[in-house]
Amino acid sequence: MKFLKQLKRNNDRDWFNDNKPRYESTVREPALAFIEAMQKPMHRLSECVDVVPKKVGGSLMRV
Repeated sequence: MKFLKQLKRNNDRDWFNDNKPRYESTVREPALAFIEAMQKPMHRLSECVDVVPKKVGGSLMRV
């Protein structure tokens, strides 16, 4: 959440590019791990819901 709060205050491309490694390690990778962990439980709940742990084209949306 700290990264996202800082992004809100510094919402520009240069700041994000300088901090992209932090985004990868503190936001994207944990989110992808959560999505992966939820694949089976969500599939048991509903086969209509696709849960795809991919950086692009999966269940994770843009920043």
